[in-house]
Amino acid sequence: MKTSMKSIKIKDLAQISGASVQEVEMAIKKNPAIKFNYRLLTVNEQREVISKIQNKLIQNDLPVSGENDPTRWEVGWTEILKSIENSTFTPELLKPQYFKYDIFRLNQNFIKVSDIDFEYNLFTLLRNIAFKKYLSSYSKIIEVGCGTGGNLYALRNLFPEALLIGCDWTKSSLQILDIISQNASKKIEGKFFNMLTLEGKENLQMCQDTAVITIHSMEQLGNSFSPILDYLLYKKPGIVFHLEPIFEFYDSGNDLDDLAIKYHKKKNYLNGYLPALEELERKKMIKVIQKHRTYFGNLFEEQYSLIAWKPEP
Repeated sequence: MKTSMKSIKIKDLAQISGASVQEVEMAIKKNPAIKFNYRLLTVNEQREVISKIQNKLIQNDLPVSGENDPTRWEVGWTEILKSIENSTFTPELLKPQYFKYDIFRLNQNFIKVSDIDFEYNLFTLLRNIAFKKYLSSYSKIIEVGCGTGGNLYALRNLFPEALLIGCDWTKSSLQILDIISQNASKKIEGKFFNMLTLEGKENLQMCQDTAVITIHSMEQLGNSFSPILDYLLYKKPGIVFHLEPIFEFYDSGNDLDDLAIKYHKKKNYLNGYLPALEELERKKMIKVIQKHRTYFGNLFEEQYSLIAWKPEP
């Protein structure tokens, strides 16, 4: 028997996003028709989901992070590029292919949704709340690992006067930014940058008026984050903001979190970054403004944890 339908309310969205009820109300006012309805999985459904995750964990061909090879991403973003080139431009074309599932993690439970855009709509809301909260005062915003450019397009609408720069290690991503620029009121600059090797670091000119953001790109570094972290400490931007899966937020004593831990390790996602930031804060080299677990994610992991920090002068 199916479980009853529930809905994520304003106060729930505030808890998920780490923002105030007022901040959520302001963000959702722009699209009040969106509803976040879901139900908990039945016992049998949960068994099937857990079995699916366990099967994924024993696969030997699962792509892993931390390798200096943009090939997989070049293929993925080229698909988006071709779709944009062959269509009349709309921001929907910038949506990555991985927004297509109907089972998610919420508050350490599995949920099922009927709207295939549930995750994308919730991500968009979380992103816009965070952008307004943390980036409003910066005249220059650099996204490192900008992918399809969807985040930069959202930033252009929120902050029309800001200088926006998207950095990526794939040619297709930078070509997509050129197309976005042709359809936006102001140019979004595309710059080559490799997060692992720092090749192209001369393209990341920054100062106190600069915000640096990453969204689902730091995850690809595994434990090889020291070069870019050291570089950010040296350049001292005004703020560094992340939406990423954060390994240290998981609770190994929780069964669902334990599966996420195993998946995170299997994929070699970002590991050790939060403790490194906390150590830098103890040394008074940075100030951590926010570290927040949203308790929301996909079937395998929670990829929307929020961290914001700034170098000390």
